[in-house]
Amino acid sequence: MNQIPEYKEIERKGYKVTLLSGGTDGQDGPTDAAGALAYPSQVTWARESGFNAEHYLHNNDSYNFYKKFGEGKDHIITGLTGTNVMDLNILLVIPPNDYLMN
Repeated sequence: MNQIPEYKEIERKGYKVTLLSGGTDGQDGPTDAAGALAYPSQVTWARESGFNAEHYLHNNDSYNFYKKFGEGKDHIITGLTGTNVMDLNILLVIPPNDYLMN
């Protein structure tokens, strides 16, 4: 995401952006992950940690990226929930100087 100028501009202006993507059943396909959190600085931090995020992206392998990067802190693993209502995608955008950030 950091290669896209719009994301750099959003961060430069002080916006905080986070995406949660997950399944209510507690798994994504054949994996044990319900989903993950994504944010613009994640790719930069991955590079600085020695991870090649583009490699995982080109191999459609977000599972292993999130499992390995940051010791899995952005990977959402809940276990099976016994329900399958829907997949959730929640985008949180906090504007600069918002009261939530103080």
